[in-house]
Amino acid sequence: MNIQEAKKLEKSIFESLSKNIKKGEKVILGLSGGPDSVFLFEMLKKFAEKIKIKIIAAHVNHMLREIDSEKDEKFVKDLAKKYKIEIRILKKDITKVSKKLGRGLEETGRQVRHEFFAKLAKELKTNIVLTAHHADDNLETILLNIARGAGLKGLLGMEEKIEHKISNINLSFIKPLLQIPKDKIEDYLLHKKIEFVKDLSNLDEKFNRNLIRSKIVPQFKKINKNILETVSKNVKNIEETLEFLDHEAKKFIKKSEKFLKEKNTLVAKDFRETNKALKKAIIRELYKVNAKTLKDFGNAQIDEILKVLEKNIGNKSKKIGPITFSVNKNKIKVSIEKKRKKVQY
Repeated sequence: MNIQEAKKLEKSIFESLSKNIKKGEKVILGLSGGPDSVFLFEMLKKFAEKIKIKIIAAHVNHMLREIDSEKDEKFVKDLAKKYKIEIRILKKDITKVSKKLGRGLEETGRQVRHEFFAKLAKELKTNIVLTAHHADDNLETILLNIARGAGLKGLLGMEEKIEHKISNINLSFIKPLLQIPKDKIEDYLLHKKIEFVKDLSNLDEKFNRNLIRSKIVPQFKKINKNILETVSKNVKNIEETLEFLDHEAKKFIKKSEKFLKEKNTLVAKDFRETNKALKKAIIRELYKVNAKTLKDFGNAQIDEILKVLEKNIGNKSKKIGPITFSVNKNKIKVSIEKKRKKVQY
């Protein structure tokens, strides 16, 4: 990488940061010490020279790799100290927590990090969290979603900005590197002689993401060396299709509700006669509006609901999470389970 290429890369990331961060804001940066987070740390420092912002680095020591985990913690502490950046550290034995919760290490690690971010956000009075996910991460996510049977939404992969409510704190997760390939990140660090640490657990193929990263993605790159750009274009096409379907779904719901004069209610006959792709979009929209989330609601759940709604038989229902879709005569109704108040003894 030469000076011009480095400047061009910096400019593209500054554009992403400018869209999402305003002057004077505090931002929490997930800093593992690996090349991606160190690169984002470097970009944020440079961005802060142009637009005054306060950076708070956040590091979670998962205690998975004994002495190496301690070295990573020391590395990020020293890095933050060198540039007078505030840093917060959480030390958590993820293996123990994982066994206690009965969940996988990856899922547990993500949950612990997110809860740490939420706690910091509340204390620091901010809601902005930056993570160093890049284009290669996004490709891995899309391939994982395909393997899990995700619908069109899953084929979009990650979003540059997404809102999450964690521990009753609304967080805005921003991924400014999502269009940047990993090799460009590493080329930049090499060019600038910037040090980072390597997490050897990223090579452990017992984790699905690592298996995809080490075995599957290299094969895709042999078939198409520009696979990241190709996937990015496909994501854009799918995004446009979904935007159209979502728009038509909202129109359909509004028309039914107006005709029946009843919220969250559809004309069953009209629903059954519409296009199957639109039916799925309508179900997804109604679930999202009522549940306030699409977490754990994918293609399999939509198909289960659709199977019930397409039958021309009265008094049938399907419950997914807190939401129930029911059919009675010529009406499809969506209801949400009310939370029971705790009884004090």
